[in-house]
Amino acid sequence: MTSNNGSTLTAECDLFDNCTTGMNFYANTSGNSTADGPGRGGAGSLLPFAIAQPFLWFFMFISNLAVLLVYRRSLGFKTLTNYFVYNIAAADLCMSFNMLVQMVFFLWPVLSTSMSLCMLRLELMSFFTTVSLLSGFFATIDRFMVIVVHRHYHSVMSVRNVKLMIAVAWLYSFCFAAIPFFNNNWDTVGRCEFVTVVPAWYIVYGSSQNVVSTVVEIILYVAIFHVANRRRRVFKRELTLSSNGAGSGVTARVPKEQQSLRGAKFMGIVLIAYSLCWTPFAVLGYIQIYCYHPTLTMVRMVTVYLGISNSLLNPIIYAWQKREFREGLKRLLGRHTTTGRVHPEGSTRRTSLTDRHS
Repeated sequence: MTSNNGSTLTAECDLFDNCTTGMNFYANTSGNSTADGPGRGGAGSLLPFAIAQPFLWFFMFISNLAVLLVYRRSLGFKTLTNYFVYNIAAADLCMSFNMLVQMVFFLWPVLSTSMSLCMLRLELMSFFTTVSLLSGFFATIDRFMVIVVHRHYHSVMSVRNVKLMIAVAWLYSFCFAAIPFFNNNWDTVGRCEFVTVVPAWYIVYGSSQNVVSTVVEIILYVAIFHVANRRRRVFKRELTLSSNGAGSGVTARVPKEQQSLRGAKFMGIVLIAYSLCWTPFAVLGYIQIYCYHPTLTMVRMVTVYLGISNSLLNPIIYAWQKREFREGLKRLLGRHTTTGRVHPEGSTRRTSLTDRHS
């Protein structure tokens, strides 16, 4: 397989009929299309995406803005986990602004005929996508540290180290997204379509990031569930002894243990949502390098929106399941409650494992 500067992508397409590869596709078509748009699909096939974009942007913007405001004004940063949740919301809020950019290019396709504007569009998409992925990945590491190696949590995950991880996510994403500005196929393709205008190795590398991060998260969650199940069995034995008069300390731990178990199960939802949203996008990236076809490009557009929708799910997964967040949101909206007092996580330096994780 070769790419760049007039080279052709040659591959056998055994799985798809009428599949043309690389530059051979452009020899049989004419005109320009928008990025990641099918060359022969027509405007009608893109209409569902045009309709979906404003709604997706609105809910992404509102939900992630709510997370940022609640954490800034109410929950604060009294635990290190809150830094990651805040950063995830910030990355996803930026992704919503990226949706606006994509809508502008969709409404005015002539913008895609400029190499600089095309590369800017692709860079923004790649930048915010990578930031969102890395932010969620680092948050997973944080949760792994909280549950599995919680005794060493504060010795490893200091405020300084957490901020460093967040900075690395943004800096690395910016550098990775800037590569197409300096290495692209625009001179030979002249078409603002991601799978053809950027080098093949760039697509492979980007798709591999998604796949590797998913595999690592699966490994981490397996360890998390293993520890959670082991603690549940130990807790049941202790609870049995406590019911026979061995002590009352175990009984007092019932709510915390149950909350910890619910949190462990909930992180399974995190993994499922992440995998369902981003894995199809990565797999289609691999396929289209070897087998380019307008139908596959349309499918890839669907996977792009599926991946972006993860930014809409993140506020629910990482924040809205928290009682403290719901109370903070009520106060933000002016719905003050007279019963109960919200106790943000981490009222002390060393909060319990369950409180930090919930």
